[in-house]
Amino acid sequence: MTTESTAAPRPYHDVPGPRGLPLIGVARDLLRDPFTLFEEITAAHGGLVRLPIPGQKTFLLSDPELIKFALLDNTGVVTKPVPLLERVDIALGKGLVTSVGETWRRNRRIINPVFARDRIQRLEPTIQAAARDTVDRWRGAAEIDLRSEMARTMLELVLEGLFSGSPLATSKFDQIAESLMVLLRFVTRLFMAAIPYDLYLPTPVRLRALWHRRRIDRIIDEMIEHRAEGGEADILSQLVDARDPETGAALSRSEVLDEARTAFLAGYETTATALFFAFLLLSRHPAAREEVEAELDRVLGGRMPTVADLAELPYTMQVFHETLRLYPSAWVIGRALAKPATLGGYRLPAGAQLHVSPWATHRSARNWPDPLRFDPSRFAPENRGAIHKFAYIPFGGGARKCIGTHLALLEGPMLLAGIAQHFRVDEEPGQTLRLGGGVAIDVLAGTRFRVTPRGG
Repeated sequence: MTTESTAAPRPYHDVPGPRGLPLIGVARDLLRDPFTLFEEITAAHGGLVRLPIPGQKTFLLSDPELIKFALLDNTGVVTKPVPLLERVDIALGKGLVTSVGETWRRNRRIINPVFARDRIQRLEPTIQAAARDTVDRWRGAAEIDLRSEMARTMLELVLEGLFSGSPLATSKFDQIAESLMVLLRFVTRLFMAAIPYDLYLPTPVRLRALWHRRRIDRIIDEMIEHRAEGGEADILSQLVDARDPETGAALSRSEVLDEARTAFLAGYETTATALFFAFLLLSRHPAAREEVEAELDRVLGGRMPTVADLAELPYTMQVFHETLRLYPSAWVIGRALAKPATLGGYRLPAGAQLHVSPWATHRSARNWPDPLRFDPSRFAPENRGAIHKFAYIPFGGGARKCIGTHLALLEGPMLLAGIAQHFRVDEEPGQTLRLGGGVAIDVLAGTRFRVTPRGG
């Protein structure tokens, strides 16, 4: 938060932090393993850390009050960092995640109703069908790649929810899956690059990403034409029909494409990752898994969960929240200072890059007791009131909080419940979980799991 006191703020170069290596600072560690780096320097230096990165004035925030300032600021002091936005533009265009200023405010007004809680709840049959298809797919399987399976489940769900499962979208499932993966890998490459050559030069990897973006856009464009002829009220139709409540203006065709592509990428990748980690954690904590199974057996009795059932599945919901605490899909959120500001007693300059890190925040002993322990009871009703609003930020916060929060907290727990009541999922021994940075956490290794049917 800004600091108003009688003591003069200290200069930004006095902010504590690691020394790093000559010339490169912590750039190498940031590229190799940002998760360990963020955990270690937060533990060593506190909730405001200076990151020595060549050519940048970069600071890591994990103190909830500092995060509150960074995410809630509406005075023009804090903004989205333009260099970061440029790195995800090929995939997301000018969608809600990347747009700024009046463009963002206008589009948020238009799109907010599309993701309102009551509309999202209409996806209940779609979520149930995705869980049922996954259960059917796993029958007779002994071993699966859990990361790929969760991605497939979520992609099928997004196709149905976005396009009403139209024959065209279904027929091009493999094309969409391939193109989304190429775009995600390209954005990850740019996001973590010390010097993003592919952002400026017509390299083969950039040209390939552009080709796959055009392919996705062609498919979405065909879907828009199909919707115009009269289709179901899916998310794509709602984006086309949405109007600004203040001006009556609609999204342009290119804006609809950007928002639909953003919904594709953000809607399936982040929840797929959360489900992977939920099953991973239950595999590693048998007592918690048994408690989930007992709750599912008692409430569902073998049927697929409904939206109304979630209120009767408190422990399953706690498991999902604890998963998002330990493994937040959006592990870092970028902000920048448009003007000088005082944070934590230090005067930071205009242009300073602020890395708000859910990963570091959720795993800091300053914010959570025994933070690396898997403990779903942290989110029990009697304990929720003690959690600082900005100590748990898997969806960000403030005006730019993820618009898909309600959707993620509906489809994630429903899918977990629908699948976990039918199968136990266990890590194959001898694996090492390996994670990669990017816009979202990327699971690089340790994805082989055994599946065992529960009961008859």
